[in-house]
Amino acid sequence: MKKLLYIILLTFGCHLTANAQINSSIYRFDDMGSGLKSNETFENGFGLLGMGDNDYSLYGTGKYSKLSLLKCIITRKMAIENWGATFNYTFEVSEDMDVNISIKHCVGWDDYARYSNHANNTRNQYVIEDAPGLDWVSRYYASMILSLDGTNLPTSQKARPLAPTKYEADGNTFNDILADENLWESTLVDGQANDTLWLWPSAGGNNDRVPEYNKTPDYIKIHLTKGTHIMTVTSLCSGWDFDCMKIEDYNTTSIQKLSSEPAFGIYSQNGTIYTNSDKEILLYNNIGQLIKRFHHQAQVSAGFYIVKCGTLVKKIFVK
Repeated sequence: MKKLLYIILLTFGCHLTANAQINSSIYRFDDMGSGLKSNETFENGFGLLGMGDNDYSLYGTGKYSKLSLLKCIITRKMAIENWGATFNYTFEVSEDMDVNISIKHCVGWDDYARYSNHANNTRNQYVIEDAPGLDWVSRYYASMILSLDGTNLPTSQKARPLAPTKYEADGNTFNDILADENLWESTLVDGQANDTLWLWPSAGGNNDRVPEYNKTPDYIKIHLTKGTHIMTVTSLCSGWDFDCMKIEDYNTTSIQKLSSEPAFGIYSQNGTIYTNSDKEILLYNNIGQLIKRFHHQAQVSAGFYIVKCGTLVKKIFVK
């Protein structure tokens, strides 16, 4: 069953084209797979909800039922197939390039607070091979791996917050943790980048499930060679919705980070983009095509835009 979603390509001169698909689960007959749903909060009006099965008490009504019932031990691969989901992009790159990649996602507070915490006990009878006592759901709730042509990519993530062990509807304790990264758990392995990307709600008590990007790209300076590639999003466990994947030219975004220019202000109101700069502004659509040059302000139709002012690049959504 092929379902389409898209990548936002912000490469400014380097061209990529892509298509994507997700398949329903063949391991859980009770699981219909992650559903493609329409909602105006998603980048192109559609997103994938769930990214896996959320019945954590049930395992193996399909492919591995006899094995799991006899041994009560499952491998990492089996856990992913049972509670996760995969999403494949096939895309063409017109020339060699280095890119930054960001995952647009959302995580609801209630389930995150119930499942993602410091608990280290197994919730059911299944034990992860080589990790006795590890509760897969608590450890990997709302997390994923991104691979390029079968090789897992290292993330830029160094730490993550954890929900309190005691459920709180308002999430005030979690908000305190969010505000102090000294309270976060390291995600590094022996001091090195991990291939697991953990995701979490924007705030405790927030169940709006409005998609967002993390503050910095999730994968930095990933080299793409000219030709055809397959990029796979593997959800390790459910608990998050997948909107889209943003790919930006590494050199452009690096210039933006290192720029010493004065702060560049931009906002939109009533279909008009306003800036505080006297420089010429370049306006791009969501696939990196230049559509307008202007100074100070410009009227545009509703949608997602990229604004470039000198070496600075910012994104803006116009209602």
